[in-house]
Amino acid sequence: NNPFYYIDPDGNKDLAIAAMSYKVRDNNSFKARAIRTGFEYIAPYNGSEFIQGLVDNSSKGDPLKNIAIFSHGYSSGIIMESFAGLYNEMPFISFFVPKSRSLGRLNSLIKSGEIQFGEGSKIYLMGCNLASGDFAIQLAEITGAEVIASKGSVSPEIKMMKDKKGNNTPVETGRFTSDGQWVSIKS
Repeated sequence: NNPFYYIDPDGNKDLAIAAMSYKVRDNNSFKARAIRTGFEYIAPYNGSEFIQGLVDNSSKGDPLKNIAIFSHGYSSGIIMESFAGLYNEMPFISFFVPKSRSLGRLNSLIKSGEIQFGEGSKIYLMGCNLASGDFAIQLAEITGAEVIASKGSVSPEIKMMKDKKGNNTPVETGRFTSDGQWVSIKS
């Protein structure tokens, strides 16, 4: 496994996003990971709420600096509840799932000033395969942020730790591993 420490905060507005999943059983884990970052966090259920969360947490006086996104993903984007996610292009499913959003929508809100990213911003994508296609590349180009993502499956590192009774208990370490390569993409 190829470990990656997911957060190195360095100022301004830090935001964690627990993208609510089509796999409902994973939602509590995504929320717990977002909370553990110590960042303000949001838990959007679809691409529309995701984009609105960025608008609500961004301003000229307090631009977004570090964003950690805990989600399911694939090469074309972040998969959310009912497949209403955030995609590099609007897939055919968007016809049936109107709350999906594209990176094109994000780009228009950045250009209009409704979403602001600070100098040296970083976006950490903790979903599978988000760097195996164009999604992470386009996200870096649109936001001007450095995007860190994996070309393979992503999972939290689990270690056995002793609980208060001395029993071995599996505990997430805060590190993420991938069976693929972690990449850093800069615009």
